[in-house]
Amino acid sequence: MKKERIPKGWKLVIRGLPLAAAASANLLPLQRLGQQFIMLIVLIWLQTFLIFEWFLAGR
Repeated sequence: MKKERIPKGWKLVIRGLPLAAAASANLLPLQRLGQQFIMLIVLIWLQTFLIFEWFLAGR
């Protein structure tokens, strides 16, 4: 099987998504519960991304 590499530009975009989502979530006019829910989603996504990045990078 041939491995396809992800370009550096796309890696930077993927790494920056949690920060962009957190910043935009704070700017949205939502109730406190809505903002907390969005932040929960962002934090779960960040943890999942870091786990995949660290543990599967050696493959």
